[in-house]
Amino acid sequence: MSHRPLSGIAIVAVIALAALAACNTSKTPTALGPETQVNFYSASLGLVSAPCATPPTCTSYNAIYYDRYDTTRTDHPYFFGTTVGLDYPVDPLQPIPGVPPFERPLYFRLPAGTHRFWFANGAGTVVADTALPLGASRRTLLYFVDSLATNYRVLTLDETTTGPSSGVRFRVLNLSPDAGPVGVYALGDSGQNVWSNLPQQVAYGTVTPYVTLDSALTLTDGNVYLEFFSGIDTANTIATAVVPYLSGRSYHVVVEGTVTQETLNYPNPTQPGQFTPVTVNPTIAAKLRAVY
Repeated sequence: MSHRPLSGIAIVAVIALAALAACNTSKTPTALGPETQVNFYSASLGLVSAPCATPPTCTSYNAIYYDRYDTTRTDHPYFFGTTVGLDYPVDPLQPIPGVPPFERPLYFRLPAGTHRFWFANGAGTVVADTALPLGASRRTLLYFVDSLATNYRVLTLDETTTGPSSGVRFRVLNLSPDAGPVGVYALGDSGQNVWSNLPQQVAYGTVTPYVTLDSALTLTDGNVYLEFFSGIDTANTIATAVVPYLSGRSYHVVVEGTVTQETLNYPNPTQPGQFTPVTVNPTIAAKLRAVY
């Protein structure tokens, strides 16, 4: 099945600081009225490797401020932090015996409307600043991504829907800047490659529509094994996603990281307008997120 970018996705060039984790908080906005929900996720190896200050003076890896840049606040969300009580991790891994764990995005709740976000490192240096319209009763997922051409990017993805009443579906997010178009096949019960209607040639920075997984692809352990490859090189897989076949689930499979060593430019927190090269070692994975 061929891919197409999701029409609701806006890709904006930004510079962001984050670690490889989703983020959220259960704090309730003080303003009354219709709410919107937003989830933050970093798929950036560059941001994990980048220094936050020279010499390091960070209290946490990064923070996300919204509507006003006020570093005295303690109720802002984090992608990932080292200060206990201030960082907001992803939902606990799904505790189902015999099933590989997966992440579930938790959402940061805000009054509906346009919100401005500042993304700062642990030293308080802003490395991204963007405004986003967030509608009432909408769920928006923000994915931060490495980019070889523009340092970093953010994808906004609307997931205001419900999961299927039965069966399992997934969509592929290709967030690896150097893997090229990726394709996927499933492993059959005797080790054969099963193509079915699985996505092929998914370009960097794009998201496929949801694809329903045939229950016949489930192996004896209750999982579907999705193998990802680059271009047309089906003989060499770059990542594997283990998808629990739990009826009613909707998954994001996030292909992230780099297949070769890359050098990215990170904004120097002590010298505004200057950049520091950051070397990223080859590390690529297909991360599973249970959206519904």
